[in-house]
Amino acid sequence: MNRSKVLFIICFVLVICTAVIQVQANQAVVSTQFAQVASQLHPMFRPVISQLKAKTRVPLQLPAYIPQENYPLYITVNRATPKRYELTIGTDTNCSGGNYCRYGTVSGQRITPSTPSVEKQYDFLNDPSYQPTERSTQKMGRVTLASSIEGYFVPYVCGANCDDSKVIWEQGSYRYSVGIKAGDKKSVVEVANSAISSRAVSSK
Repeated sequence: MNRSKVLFIICFVLVICTAVIQVQANQAVVSTQFAQVASQLHPMFRPVISQLKAKTRVPLQLPAYIPQENYPLYITVNRATPKRYELTIGTDTNCSGGNYCRYGTVSGQRITPSTPSVEKQYDFLNDPSYQPTERSTQKMGRVTLASSIEGYFVPYVCGANCDDSKVIWEQGSYRYSVGIKAGDKKSVVEVANSAISSRAVSSK
C-alpha cells in the first residue's frame, strides 16, 4: 500500500472518530440539560417527561408548584400527540379526568387557524341563560403572568360536579393551560407562573 493511501485511510478514520465524539458530546449536553430541567419541575411530573417527549412536538410547560393537599397526587397522560398534550393531576395513578379523582389539569397545544380565541371559547359563561348550580365569585378575565405574559383566568362552575378554575396563556405558536378543581384565582395563577418560570425542556 503506498503512502498516499495510508494517509487517506488515517484521515478518514480521524474524521469518523471526531464525528462520533461530537455526537456523544451533544448527547451528554442534552442529557445534562434534561436532568437540570427535570429537577426544576414538581416531582410528580418527572416520571412522564420521557413519554411526553417521545410523543409530542409541543414544547413542554410543566409546573414547579402545585398546591399540595394532605394526600398523594399523581400525573396521568390522557393525551399526547404531535400537536397536543393533556395531563390530569389526580388522586389515583390512572385518573382519566373523572370528578372522583381529578385534582387538576395541565395541557399544551399548537395554535392553528381553527383554534378559537379563549374569550370565544368561554363566552358561554357570561350568557345570562347559562345558570350553573354554583359558580365562583371571582371574575373571568385577563391576568398578568410571569415574564409579563398576558393570560386569561376562567373561574370554575358547578353542575352535578365542579370543573376546574383555569389560567390559559399563549407563547409563540402554542397555548397552555393549568387548572385546579374549584380552585381560587391566586393558586391557579401561581401554578401558571411556576410553569412559565420552570423553563421546562422543549420536546422539539
